[in-house]
Amino acid sequence: MMKRFIIFLLFLPNLIFSQINGVVVDDNNKPLEFVNIWNKDFSAGATTNQEGKFFVEKATDKDTLVISLAGFESRELQVKDDQIIKLKSIKKQIIDSSVLPEKKRSHTIGKAIRQNLFFSPANLPWIHVKYFKNENPDKSIRFINKVEVFVRSNVANATFKLRVFKSNSDGTPGEDLLIEPIIVQAVRDNRKNTINLLDYKIQIPEEGVFVGIEWLLTENNRIKLTAFYKGDEAIADYRCAPDLVCNKVEESNAYRYMAGEWKRNDTFIKKTELDEVKPIIEPAINLILTN
Repeated sequence: MMKRFIIFLLFLPNLIFSQINGVVVDDNNKPLEFVNIWNKDFSAGATTNQEGKFFVEKATDKDTLVISLAGFESRELQVKDDQIIKLKSIKKQIIDSSVLPEKKRSHTIGKAIRQNLFFSPANLPWIHVKYFKNENPDKSIRFINKVEVFVRSNVANATFKLRVFKSNSDGTPGEDLLIEPIIVQAVRDNRKNTINLLDYKIQIPEEGVFVGIEWLLTENNRIKLTAFYKGDEAIADYRCAPDLVCNKVEESNAYRYMAGEWKRNDTFIKKTELDEVKPIIEPAINLILTN
């Protein structure tokens, strides 16, 4: 009996404390902060700190991790504990400084409002984006001036990352238009957050643009552990702030990013146990353009 107990103890740490630690750096070996990491099996994720360090809970060196940061090429690889991972930077776009915003006229796209519908990232670093058509007849109003994002946060100083993408020819999110992290401090409670982007001189592409948020699994964003049961097994888990406010819509071209893949929002709509179809929702985000 004692021998069996010793064998059990030898394996117990791997079962309970299994995790992968690592460091993410750039081409010059400088630590990268706010890099998001997914376990490919969707079991857990992580965000790097100021030293570029991360740990992914419930992961082993046999799992495939997806590593992503705006301005750098994403990677998918199996990671050994304490491994240093290098990301290759993407060449920055050259902004045409001969054409500058005049800020005399503006145009708002989107009809987002504050509602009691929310998307929670739980313990995964989702990206959730909404599509905006470029259909304003006044083509001189083409610079992205501001983004309005409705979120709910019960955490003081919760942060999220703003993301802006071109649209591919097939209608999916494509190239990053923001190749440096824009970290936004969320207004507490259920509020509108306004982010100024005029200094970036981003012009809305002809094919439209996707705008959304990426969650950060930082210590500050964590909401207290919640205990629940999966069968007979007791599991302690957490969720991260803020919650993204969503609106009911008739149709949507919103997308979610999951471990290296973009999936349409409506693919997650399923019938409930009461045989009722869940409503189509999209992120509560508005886009304000200027000339």
